[in-house]
Amino acid sequence: MTVFLIFAALITNIILAASIIIMALYGAPVSALVAGASLALVSAIVPVAVDGIKRLRRNSRQSLPEVKDPVPKDMVTMDKALYERCCAYMESKRPFLVESLTLGDLANAMFTNTLYLSRTINACSGKNFRRYVNDYRVEYAMMIFRNNTSLKIAQLSVMSGFHTVVTFNMAFKLVKGVAPSVWCQSVRFGESKAARGKAATT
Repeated sequence: MTVFLIFAALITNIILAASIIIMALYGAPVSALVAGASLALVSAIVPVAVDGIKRLRRNSRQSLPEVKDPVPKDMVTMDKALYERCCAYMESKRPFLVESLTLGDLANAMFTNTLYLSRTINACSGKNFRRYVNDYRVEYAMMIFRNNTSLKIAQLSVMSGFHTVVTFNMAFKLVKGVAPSVWCQSVRFGESKAARGKAATT
């Protein structure tokens, strides 16, 4: 491309000089010489510039690398297998009941590193690690409350692995869309209604 530009500049200078000499020989005024030289210069530069742009576009298109799938299929399979193994571990061992559970603890249990596990959880569930763990805690709190509706919110919070009642309230509302107190009342009301209906039929 550099050689091409040098050659184009050389041709342009030759054409410009020839135009000035020819017009001077025929006695053209200075203004006409300048105008003629400018016209000759433009006439020479425009085709060269257009041709150069076309060449540049062709070369840039040819040099673009082929766009490939950013995530290989075997990597997707590995991510899914790890995620399923992680979910099975959470359901069977219930490590989320430990308040101090960290991403490192879960990664060690899965025999992987924290970066890979965090990325896998996010890709497969759309959640970060904290949200992933808290969802299990909320589901567990709901399960134990159905088994014992006399439990208080503070008790549910501690028993399901939450650090504070405030954290439990926030996580529960994020999952269920209502505060845990509202949900618990609806469960109690449902039980009492079912009990009244049973008593009326006996």
